[in-house]
Amino acid sequence: MRRFVHIVLLVFASCVTLFAQDTIFVKGVTRIDTLEANIITYADTFKLTQDAAAIESNAEEQIMLRLLHEQALRIKAHNDSVQAVQDSILHTDSVWLAQQDSLARVAQLRREQELRDSIAREEEELRRLKAQLVKAEEVHADSTHVETEVKVKALLQDAEEDRQEHLRKLKGYGPWYKMASGMVQFSQNYVSSNWYQGGNSSFAMFANVKGTIKYDAKKWITWENTGEWQEGFSTSFGDSLRKVNMTDDFLKLYSKLNVKIRADKLYGSFNIDFQTPFFNTWKENTRTLKTGTFTPIRFNWGLGVDYKPMKNMSLVFSPLAYKLVFAKDTINVDRSVFGIQSGNTLSTFGSSVRLEWKWRPLREVYLETVFFAYTNYKMVEIDWEITCDFIVNRYISARVSLHPRYDSSAIQEGDTRAKMQFKELLSIGFAHKFY
Repeated sequence: MRRFVHIVLLVFASCVTLFAQDTIFVKGVTRIDTLEANIITYADTFKLTQDAAAIESNAEEQIMLRLLHEQALRIKAHNDSVQAVQDSILHTDSVWLAQQDSLARVAQLRREQELRDSIAREEEELRRLKAQLVKAEEVHADSTHVETEVKVKALLQDAEEDRQEHLRKLKGYGPWYKMASGMVQFSQNYVSSNWYQGGNSSFAMFANVKGTIKYDAKKWITWENTGEWQEGFSTSFGDSLRKVNMTDDFLKLYSKLNVKIRADKLYGSFNIDFQTPFFNTWKENTRTLKTGTFTPIRFNWGLGVDYKPMKNMSLVFSPLAYKLVFAKDTINVDRSVFGIQSGNTLSTFGSSVRLEWKWRPLREVYLETVFFAYTNYKMVEIDWEITCDFIVNRYISARVSLHPRYDSSAIQEGDTRAKMQFKELLSIGFAHKFY
């Protein structure tokens, strides 16, 4: 009976051990400690039972005990493997946490560096603004209240002019562009009759009106039209017959029709240039006229190409050009001055070049130049106008004008060859633009 009880206990212990093993595989590491305690307990029980019943044991009991011992060894080996896997997982977690800490540290350092750079830039901008403020305060301290008001008014006027120009460009009137300018400038000098250094009083006046009408639909054709009227006179000291003489007198009309050939730089061009005076101008101390009303009339047309390398530059080359000079008065006017050798007309074909350039290096400085050259391969005519306006404010400006000219066919009486002609003007006065 005792032997039977021992066998039942051994079988029950084996079943419990196998059940504990399955539980370890399903639930994992959390049941390992419980399993190890059970194994030790049952092993001790088996040992005590074996010692107590050593005499009554038989071969079957020995086999059962050996099987239980082997099963315990396998469970112990499995526990060791599970512990090794657990240690590996813990080590991997430690490495991953260390990498995460390293990456977080690098990101933190990067954010700190970006913040320092941003602070440095803001400090530099603050120093610049402080320097500007100090400079503005110094300028303000050196200027009087009246000067400040004048500067403010000038700035407001310039801003209004810019606003009007901007609105005109935005809204405009379709493809048409219109602009006109006018100026009246003068110079005056008074000398009393008893002035110890001598001299004479003088007065000169100069007026100019110029207008432009342009058609540009931003497609393949453009049409530019320019008209200019200029008059000038001054008191004359060397002329005993007249107290006042004309110094400038002409009306100019110029029209250019362009057809686009390539992009916005090369065009086929047809241009017409017309010029004539309105009033009489005299040679000093004579009744001989230099020019008369509509004498001479100059007319030029050309057919060629127009090259525009930049916005305010135009180079027109006309391999086919025509020049006409007509003198209405052939009795009182010296026709040789205009290149007319016989009759009252000069008519010839040739080639011409015309360069127009407008440049504004500063807001207060505006330079405009027109260069024209014509040749019929026997004679040469060169005309170059250089005009520079210095803007004082919206209504006051000064002008410097240089005008060299050469015409190989214009040989005056008493000369054997043509000579260079030159005119210069310096004036200040009223000027205004109209849109």
